[in-house]
Amino acid sequence: WCPNAIFAAVGSSIGQMAPTPSSAPRHRRLYCLAVALTSGLLSSSLGGMCWSGSDGMAARRLAVVTGANKGIGFQVAKQLQESGLRVVVACRNRALGEQAALTLGCECEILDLASEDSIEAFASTLESKYGQLDVLVNNAAIAFKAADPTPFCDQTVPTLAINFYATMRLTDRLLPLLRASAGAGRQP
Repeated sequence: WCPNAIFAAVGSSIGQMAPTPSSAPRHRRLYCLAVALTSGLLSSSLGGMCWSGSDGMAARRLAVVTGANKGIGFQVAKQLQESGLRVVVACRNRALGEQAALTLGCECEILDLASEDSIEAFASTLESKYGQLDVLVNNAAIAFKAADPTPFCDQTVPTLAINFYATMRLTDRLLPLLRASAGAGRQP
């Protein structure tokens, strides 16, 4: 697994806008990405969201935003949609995901990072239903509330299981689609 997968998946357009060398700490690269997405710079830096397929037809690039039913994920999905990408919101709660998709005018697929079966089903759906993936925004995460009485040592295992390991498994599973898109010349 490449620790730069999230940044690399978004591509060179943002890298040119907010340059961060690969030697920069990972959190700095991801912070630049988050700033680019949430500050509205995305729409001005990602012009020309279509590419011409082998049949000469224009096709929209596909972005997946995990945890996009509220908060930052919702706003990222909104900006990507407004920038001309076809967006799939990936949420564990079907009702909230479908409501977000309806509001945004995009599509919803169910993804629960706590379940290996859900990760596999989600990836299989992307392969069979969409056949491509150009942008992956790993936003889904869990967090304990500050007032939660659970001891910190008992919070770390479930937090790391979802926020790191499950996200890594999802990214690993989707890398073939991302690489295929890049190989076809579809750079976001």
